[in-house]
Amino acid sequence: MNGLSANDIATIWKMPAKTVYWLAHKHGWRRYRDSGKTFYHPDDVLDALG
Repeated sequence: MNGLSANDIATIWKMPAKTVYWLAHKHGWRRYRDSGKTFYHPDDVLDALG
């Protein structure tokens, strides 16, 4: 599965990373961890920020 990291999201939508974490929590974005990094499900991100 391809996901978006908080850094990816912050860069694409030009927002601070802490805002990404807040949005993920507020909207209940699905996430998974791979090699110690957290990735968010692209559909959830696009639904909230699209």
